[in-house]
Amino acid sequence: MTPARSLDIRDGVLIPVSQSEEERVASQITNYRVFIASPGGLESERKVFRELLSSHNEADAIDRGCHFQTIGWEITLGGMGRPQSKINEDLKSCDLFVLVLWDRWGSPTGAKEGYTSGTHEEYMVALDCLKSEELPMRDIVVFFKAVDHRRMSDPGPQLSAVLDFKRSLEKERNLLFETFDTPEAFGEKLRRHVAKWTREHSGDTSVEDKELANDTEIQSIDQSDISFIEELKSRSGDTDAEKELANDVIIKRDMHSFDRYGLFLTKAERYEDAKTLYQQMHDLADGSGDTSWASTAIARIGGIYRAQGRNGEALSALQNALQLKERAGDKKGEASVHIWIGDLTASQRKPDVAIEHYKSALSICPNYDNSRKADLKWKVAKCHAELGNMADAKIVSDEVFEEYKKMNNKKGMQSIKHWRKARKVANKSMQQTAKAAAD
Repeated sequence: MTPARSLDIRDGVLIPVSQSEEERVASQITNYRVFIASPGGLESERKVFRELLSSHNEADAIDRGCHFQTIGWEITLGGMGRPQSKINEDLKSCDLFVLVLWDRWGSPTGAKEGYTSGTHEEYMVALDCLKSEELPMRDIVVFFKAVDHRRMSDPGPQLSAVLDFKRSLEKERNLLFETFDTPEAFGEKLRRHVAKWTREHSGDTSVEDKELANDTEIQSIDQSDISFIEELKSRSGDTDAEKELANDVIIKRDMHSFDRYGLFLTKAERYEDAKTLYQQMHDLADGSGDTSWASTAIARIGGIYRAQGRNGEALSALQNALQLKERAGDKKGEASVHIWIGDLTASQRKPDVAIEHYKSALSICPNYDNSRKADLKWKVAKCHAELGNMADAKIVSDEVFEEYKKMNNKKGMQSIKHWRKARKVANKSMQQTAKAAAD
């Protein structure tokens, strides 16, 4: 892997410099060429790609000593057509490769290697570059834009080729890929990767990169739904798992099928698709007078709002769902929504409100299994500590620790141990501060 080119900033303009000049330049940055490959129909995403790299350069990258330059067929050829060989040569000088696919694969390029499309050829060239120690390629990122679930059962040749390629990535497990449903969602996921590349350049290892991990909290009234989805994905892969879940929605049209597919979409951070599906689920349930499932759909939408950071809308939706659960007499669902509101208000630094909702859940469903009860009590203990009620926090946390011990829940026990240690450190610091102020 050859190093990226160095640039000098002169009067706000990026200028390549020779090795001898580099030694004399004080304000110097490293230029990374980022190639975007995509078939037709993804013009909005290509626009987002260019704008995001430009804004990231100004906001963060240049200050950290690097710059990301957008490269693509339209830049390579200046609008003069698409001779693939010229594109490939430009690609070989790039440091990073972003592939975006939707419902088109493209046509064969006529290359002797038998590539099935120009995008396929670009991907294979990038893969060869990544394996080469002489070329600068250092990372490949693949994105798939979601298609309407009704097309999954009869995708046609172009979409079938995209789905086959996605399956090959799942089987090989050499490269990670992500899915998205809107240009804005694509921009957010791309931003995480660009931020990672920037930190890698600056050698910033002090902050653990949690952004690329999918930490979306899935709120399920029945945990068996989550287990079913994970088992399906493990057995079939994401592509065929989605196809099966989407077909269930089309063929069965039952609430459970809607809910499971919605959970799958939420886990994939395809929030707009998930909200659309849950709105359809709500309308069907409401139209048939099924208040319990209608309220579940509203609660799911509330969970999506929370994942998007829209906490006000999340709380409003969850409160609406809670009222409907009470009206429907769905005790199990009512308790679950209390927990979700408790989690939301706890994250908003409203521990007193959170405690009330956690306690309501415990009183509504006293037959929760011991593990679920212990987890809820542990949340209550942490809220007491947040309020400064350390005596109550200790009583409840000690009780939970013993329950975890009986269940051999090592993860739960470790969590309480870490919390206790952190509280001791915090208390000692406060005492030292108070003593210093008194002196």
